[in-house]
Amino acid sequence: MKDSKSLILQKYSGDLQLALKVCPAPEKNEVQVKMMCATIHPSDIQFIKGFYGYPRPEILPITPGFEGSGEIVAVGPNVDKSLIGKRVCLGPEMNKKSNETFNGIWTQYFNSKLRNVLIFPDNIPYETICFAMLNPMTAMGFLYTVKKHNSSAVIQNGGSSAFAKMFARLCKKEGIEVINLVRNPSQIETLNKEGSKYVISTSEKTWQKDLWKLANKLNAKVCFDCVGGEMTGRLLFALPDESIMYHFGNLELKRISGIDSSELLFKKKELRGWWMPNWLREAGVEHLIKCRAFIVEEFKKSDNVFKTNFSKEFSLEDFDKALDYYSKNMSEGKVIMRPNF
Repeated sequence: MKDSKSLILQKYSGDLQLALKVCPAPEKNEVQVKMMCATIHPSDIQFIKGFYGYPRPEILPITPGFEGSGEIVAVGPNVDKSLIGKRVCLGPEMNKKSNETFNGIWTQYFNSKLRNVLIFPDNIPYETICFAMLNPMTAMGFLYTVKKHNSSAVIQNGGSSAFAKMFARLCKKEGIEVINLVRNPSQIETLNKEGSKYVISTSEKTWQKDLWKLANKLNAKVCFDCVGGEMTGRLLFALPDESIMYHFGNLELKRISGIDSSELLFKKKELRGWWMPNWLREAGVEHLIKCRAFIVEEFKKSDNVFKTNFSKEFSLEDFDKALDYYSKNMSEGKVIMRPNF
């Protein structure tokens, strides 16, 4: 049992507070992790506002945080004690019932089911492996989805984000072309230098026409939308006939809008949601084990396709500065908090 400084959310869209919680001894099939790095993602921001997850946890206060890295410092009674001292990336239990308590990892100590951790060699920094779960597994899920549709090309917006760059590298490895959509024209050159062949800025007046031509040329009929708001409808309009769009995020924090029903009725386009917990169930245990093993092996390489750079770090006590900085500088790289530094 340990006292653990933790970020506490009393109500959705309310202020976070730093407080002490008790982290009990790990139970059966659990490990206790001393958290070294905690990531911040758009999903964390949406969760704090009450817009993320289903069913939404209704018992508050809760501790947010979907991903981080740390060291196993204790194990449950039936867990191999040789795991103590191992470096791991981990996240909380997802998709729980609304009347169950949600425990996130923005805390100093966290008890996790052993099945929810990825174990890494000691020579890989915590700052590297803290990004090894959410985005890499989502990228693997996207790849699974693209292959399910037998598509040799894919479209994604938010193209300058850490996740989009990661997914583009994974697709390149798999021989799949990617059309990246960005908001700022200055990001085109940056992505080109990183190896992206096809980048379109949605700030240009002709972007929808340009996308339609390029998507038809490459036969790109699978699209992933993370922006939401009016962009979802505008993007759907620019897709080729018989395309399918997966809406997986809402950076605008607005209801999707502007959808012309004729695109769905007469041009046979589809709009679906994509959420990792749902894909995890669809893919099955055997495939997920392979995905996790692939991710761990990639992180051992210098040219790791899942590598994520972070732009700034903060102590857990400076969480307000961390969240503010990340919200204003999402394109500059990820932000991490250090619960035990």
